[in-house]
Amino acid sequence: MRLTANELAKVDLPASNILVIENEQCIHQLPSIENTIAILFAGLNLYWLKNPLFPSKNIIYWGDLATWGLKILALARELQPHVEAILMDNETVIKYVANRVKEPKPVGQAPRLGLRKKELSFSNFLNLRIRAV
Repeated sequence: MRLTANELAKVDLPASNILVIENEQCIHQLPSIENTIAILFAGLNLYWLKNPLFPSKNIIYWGDLATWGLKILALARELQPHVEAILMDNETVIKYVANRVKEPKPVGQAPRLGLRKKELSFSNFLNLRIRAV
């Protein structure tokens, strides 16, 4: 179903787990996961994460293996600090290098707030790879 950002900011989603995905189209098919709702096409429009009912939810973020994916993760954590990232690390980008997103204009400096130590390391890794290309 499609909900607007305004609706997402108010609705009590009927699941304990919320999987936030950066893009609307995924090349992978998401499996059915009990008690989980996926929100596609989150992008930079994340103000709906201010929903006062979301602190009680497990929020998982899956973004591109790119600097913009990390920026969006940092923004999500500004709104809900307990957001956990999946498949956004050095090992994953190395394993799936052929599928990585080409960034015509990388973010540049990683946000210092909102990223954890491992994610900052991943950001440095991405920036080194971008400069090497």
